[in-house]
Amino acid sequence: MIASPRIRVVALLDQLRPEGGGAERIATGVAAGLDPERFESTLCLTRWSEQAASAPGAAAALEALGDAGVRVIGLRRRHRFDLAAAAPLRAVLREGIEVLHGHMPASSFWAAALGRRHRIPVVIAHEQTWEFAGQPLRVLIDRHFIAPRVSAYVAVSEDDRRALIEREKIPAALTRVIANGIPALASPPDSAGLRSALGIDPAAPLLGAVGRLHHQKDFPLLVEAVGLLDAVAGAPRTPHLAPHLVIAGEGPARAEIEAAISARGLGPRVHLLGSRADVAAILAELDIAVLVSRFEGSPLALMEYMRAGRAIVATEVRGITQLIEHDVNGLLVAPRDPAALAAALTRLLADPELATRLGAAAAAHQAEHFSIAATTRRFESLYEELLGSRRGP
Repeated sequence: MIASPRIRVVALLDQLRPEGGGAERIATGVAAGLDPERFESTLCLTRWSEQAASAPGAAAALEALGDAGVRVIGLRRRHRFDLAAAAPLRAVLREGIEVLHGHMPASSFWAAALGRRHRIPVVIAHEQTWEFAGQPLRVLIDRHFIAPRVSAYVAVSEDDRRALIEREKIPAALTRVIANGIPALASPPDSAGLRSALGIDPAAPLLGAVGRLHHQKDFPLLVEAVGLLDAVAGAPRTPHLAPHLVIAGEGPARAEIEAAISARGLGPRVHLLGSRADVAAILAELDIAVLVSRFEGSPLALMEYMRAGRAIVATEVRGITQLIEHDVNGLLVAPRDPAALAAALTRLLADPELATRLGAAAAAHQAEHFSIAATTRRFESLYEELLGSRRGP
């Protein structure tokens, strides 16, 4: 029997940033995880530069992709619509590529434009979250340029799919939902040594959050809730046993968060760790992991909390409710409500058995439903389904 030829897939991504967000991690994870017996995988970085190539971790990430059999090409795109920079990509597309997968808005635009020009059978636009109110040009591009040129518009949650349909007027039949996922840990993480490094008493509760320091993540609200913990508990705690908060991440809202810490006199108890490569080790030391985003798509940080088996408190907003069920594998609170957040944190601090039960349930749920292997298998099925419909019987 003659083996079927492999399906040739090109994924488009702006940049390869090892510390990047969901788009980077999902794009590289899926590209590297495609079954090599059935797929030939290429990753095109559409905004590549010497600076990007020399960023910490970039060389290791490229090596890992190469080891997984992924061909990587880089373009020197200067802006979103710089199609002149696409010559190396066009050369690849002329090889007979069958699937072109654009991750996030700019790369989805490129996929739509080049996919039609090169008659690529299957073109996919892939969003990580939807939050474009007040951006009419973006909505018009999605609706009138990208949607008519793609085979599927992939959202990461049912809530985001509804936003594509109801707000952007993307045809419902074009939309699909494929949730994000994260890899399993190869081995238990080593200790990050946070308590020792920060001078925190070993018996003091340690709360933590991971994410880009951005308005979306609402870290000032988390700081405010930490300042309310003593009042919610009903009595002041012994100072050396007061809960501490660590936040791992970097971004444009750092100054705002620092101001919130200073305004509440929480400098000794709230610690901004900056970008960290040892997130798994940090999470392993936490008593409670917190995510207080104003909106989400399919948050990888929350999946990491779950994988670590942490007790979780999160805001009840779209993207989070697809992962956390209140009182089953975490606690949900209303967004932008510091008192409710402080009350939920206090509940877990006062009930270690509840915290342990919720953490174990979260870990089991993530392993079953939100692994990168599961995400990759779903994309493999989508590629084959869409390509089969184009090829016909």
